[in-house]
Amino acid sequence: KTNRIVNGRSAEEIAELPDLKDERVIMGQRMLEFLQFCTPQAQPTLFPIITLMGVQASVKHGISDSSVTLFTWFGFMLCGIFGQLKRGREIANAVELMLEKPGMKHKKSRGIFGLIVIKTWGSPLQASLRPHLEGYQLGLEVGDVESACYHLAWRGSHLWFAGRPLEGVELELETSVSVLAEMNQVGLRLYVITCLLAAKKLRGNCTLQCCSSTTAQNDEEMDFEDLLAVASDIGNNLVHAHIALVQLELLVFFQDWEAAKSLLIKSGDLRQCFSPFYHSVRYTFLRGLICLKTAQSATAWLDRRKWKKRALESMKLMRTWLKKGNVNVVHPMHLLNAECAVLEENKTDAKEMFKAAAAVAARNGFLQDKALAHELAGMYFAAQGDGYWAKFNMDRAHQSYLDWQAYAKTEDVAEKSKSLLGK
Repeated sequence: KTNRIVNGRSAEEIAELPDLKDERVIMGQRMLEFLQFCTPQAQPTLFPIITLMGVQASVKHGISDSSVTLFTWFGFMLCGIFGQLKRGREIANAVELMLEKPGMKHKKSRGIFGLIVIKTWGSPLQASLRPHLEGYQLGLEVGDVESACYHLAWRGSHLWFAGRPLEGVELELETSVSVLAEMNQVGLRLYVITCLLAAKKLRGNCTLQCCSSTTAQNDEEMDFEDLLAVASDIGNNLVHAHIALVQLELLVFFQDWEAAKSLLIKSGDLRQCFSPFYHSVRYTFLRGLICLKTAQSATAWLDRRKWKKRALESMKLMRTWLKKGNVNVVHPMHLLNAECAVLEENKTDAKEMFKAAAAVAARNGFLQDKALAHELAGMYFAAQGDGYWAKFNMDRAHQSYLDWQAYAKTEDVAEKSKSLLGK
């Protein structure tokens, strides 16, 4: 119904809808906007319903300042849930035009956050980092602390997912945790702490000195289980899912496929929490990779078939995003194709896809995925008895993890190389 109402309208036509004058409807839209910001954390399944109600009301009654947020999240849905990336970008253009209207300055930080999320479906993840910082600063200037803190938290997660050198990531995340504590943003603080803990583990510091209480009064060592307990206590499903996603990342980097499979099953489909965000892309990639590695190690034919089928479901979804212009899925897709070729014992395709995955990851600045591609390739070639390519890839994995400043993982690769290559 909402698509019928909105489709056929250009960005300019949407932005030029009449201003809303009815105070009762304005209050109703503000209530929907408030609920819209809360539902992804507490009840994700309500988020689409509230968003569609708000968009319909804006088209029917006119544009208010709340329409910026409502249309922004409609753009999220078009990109992340329905896969309509082109239409989602058109909605983003409409939001940009709305923000240029008089009296909209106080909504710019929140609007910019939405525009970044939408554009990440078609632009490199690295390109989101500076706008998030600008959105944070703008939010503080106009007194929109909540939006400013969302920018800070999402910039932190994007720093982690983009594979930036970990020393700088760790320093920035520590600062962000302190800022969010001062602003009493409990859920977003946990969100950033999760990435900080992961960065510390990869750098060789396995614990985090931080408060496990929601009031940030006592210091004690925290791990992921502590973070999950706090997320459950405050009822924040988005943070809970984010913690599980980062855990999956670490298990993949350290090649603990059995634990990764168990966590994947235990967590369920995290996409219902992440559907509008880049996190959905990352989860789909990790799910596909874990399923492929599980299928490769399966001894029973039925198990092998079951896990391969699940992997192909993830690959199909990523291929759809790729065809519609999502540049962030190119190198993950190459890596999944490589592992699929390994499963099907296609040596030629496996070699070419591993090479492509590492090259594209390097070109797009994903240091961690470049390292992972080389490591998986090295282990594959070692299993094939190809010592030259095994050593070539393990050496490059070691150097790439070193460039990423993941020193604990660097040591792990060095030990693995000795075991595989006998040196």
